[in-house]
Amino acid sequence: MKRNSTLASLCIALLTVSGCASSSESSTPSETPVDSELNKSSEESRATPTPSPSPSPSKNIRGNLEKDLGETAGFLSYSGDTTAVFQVKDFVRNVKCTEPYSEKPENGELVALKISAKTEPSLAEDINGSITFDPIMWKYIDSDGKTFNGDLGTISTYSCWAEKKIISSQIGPGEKVEGWVLLDVPASDGLLVYTLDTVSGWEYDLSKFPDKAK
Repeated sequence: MKRNSTLASLCIALLTVSGCASSSESSTPSETPVDSELNKSSEESRATPTPSPSPSPSKNIRGNLEKDLGETAGFLSYSGDTTAVFQVKDFVRNVKCTEPYSEKPENGELVALKISAKTEPSLAEDINGSITFDPIMWKYIDSDGKTFNGDLGTISTYSCWAEKKIISSQIGPGEKVEGWVLLDVPASDGLLVYTLDTVSGWEYDLSKFPDKAK
């Protein structure tokens, strides 16, 4: 699987769930996730480049948006168009490998996230023209709040399951995809953050996810 090391200039991230709060301005026109719908408030926010004096109340102390299974998130382009939406639909801990040449986890344990994503034609207008959920886009934070420095995308994550089960590493405009992301983590009771190579991202608390293996 091909890794994409940076998406820093791709888009403004947007949480698109029903009933969420109105948006607050981000300090820079970056991929910082914003808890908002496509409403008048968010349009005014994008039209005014003045930094917000305080963090969005929807973000936690790490500047991330906390997410659960099945919640929808997405991206906005600089022009305000929705370019993609995605969901983490399922989670598996203690993954059992099926391939004959699979490798053991190097960090401790393999976990899997099932992701469903849809991209819009407007994604073609962004600089990279695609999105990815490759392991390099994720980081792990343990239950004590310490960020793991290792690589979550070890050989075991690429050799464990058949390639057809793994979500495409590059998702272009106008696509609908669904597949799994395998991550080699120290433990399965911490936090996973989809960071998009930025300071802020979407945060998943693994301790709250169903306890099942596959």
